[in-house]
Amino acid sequence: MKKLVFTIFAVSLGFTILSCKRSKTLELVMAESNPSDTISAKSDAIFVKAVEELSGGTIKINLFTDSLLGDNSTVLNEMTKKESGIHLASMSTSAIARYECPKTKLLDVPYTFKDRTHFWNFAESETAKQILDEPYVNGTGIKGLFFTEEGLRHFFSTTKISDIRDLKGKKIRIAGKSLLEEIIKALGGKPISIKFSVLYSALQVGDVDVAEQPIVNYYSNNFNKIAPFVFLDGHQFGIREIIITSQLWDSLSAKQKQIFIEAGLRTQEYCKSFSNTMENLAIVELIKEGAEFTQIEDITPLRELCADVIKNAISGYTETYNEIINFAD
Repeated sequence: MKKLVFTIFAVSLGFTILSCKRSKTLELVMAESNPSDTISAKSDAIFVKAVEELSGGTIKINLFTDSLLGDNSTVLNEMTKKESGIHLASMSTSAIARYECPKTKLLDVPYTFKDRTHFWNFAESETAKQILDEPYVNGTGIKGLFFTEEGLRHFFSTTKISDIRDLKGKKIRIAGKSLLEEIIKALGGKPISIKFSVLYSALQVGDVDVAEQPIVNYYSNNFNKIAPFVFLDGHQFGIREIIITSQLWDSLSAKQKQIFIEAGLRTQEYCKSFSNTMENLAIVELIKEGAEFTQIEDITPLRELCADVIKNAISGYTETYNEIINFAD
């Protein structure tokens, strides 16, 4: 870990020196909490490659996956500092929403996105750009560049879930204070805050009974080995936001900013098709390995249980939320 911290410091120092000297090479650090074989990390790799190609090798991004630079909270805390050693990150919207970003929080409102088509209609809209800019406008110290996705998030359990009533009283993992905590309470579960790094063992020993992830992440982390029952409710969409520090963004030339924007567009096109393919392949493999899926035909009863959560979350931002909902059409 000391070596890693030194590496980050060295790269950050190099970035500062190079910027001051107006060097032709800009070396940056990017954080990703997911394993390298997940949709999110693979999308990051496409972005990194695109930036280098579009810049003619004058911008290089060192990507660290598998939470090597820390969990979401650690990375965000670092990036909001004036002199951050981490310049870019792939971040869950729920983590960003905690930084006084109420519009970003709308993306985590339960049962909002119907499917991928709905999400991508939103992600490529002017409404999406406004939400990406929210933390920058608020002076948080970060700016959203573009969105990627991992698909709908579903509950998975060590015991069979045939109906929403089976979640009642179950200990369900959350990452920390977020809208998910309120969703779980509304559905009758007991939210338990546990770090992702120890989630596997927590499920093994019974510290938690249920957790939730997009299908590909569920498979990539081998959760099916200990929690093979999947409840396909799609309570939230797995949205990732590629963020950059405000300090770095403000220091870039107009040409450099355009490189990041174009690289983002390329990454989104990749993610759009790749995420769907990866999810379908994961489901096939999970079934082969004995995972059991419970399909929900009608989410209306679940949405009704979460009515108060939805009402409170969109309060004051109903117009923006309705815009997001309407992208399903």
